[in-house]
Amino acid sequence: MKRVPHDVTFWVKTIDQSAYAGKDYEPKQELMTMKADEYEREFTIKIMNDNQPEGNETFGIALYDEQGDLRLDGNDTFTTVTILDNDKPGFLGFD
Repeated sequence: MKRVPHDVTFWVKTIDQSAYAGKDYEPKQELMTMKADEYEREFTIKIMNDNQPEGNETFGIALYDEQGDLRLDGNDTFTTVTILDNDKPGFLGFD
């Protein structure tokens, strides 16, 4: 867990991979400020459900500097989210 002695302002942005903003999930582009005494921040990204079997899909979430131009340094400023496909037909079998 990182702690910094001052407030930090940064952008949270979603990044298309095999999942696409507006089709598979609601995009996020939000400027956040964490106070020096905070160590956690929660936010929600809505996943859009459809009835099409597409396989699992992914999108990224990255933290950018306050101007929004450069991704923040560190291996903890980017993550990949996997949307699990729940639309495949099931199996039915008989002895």
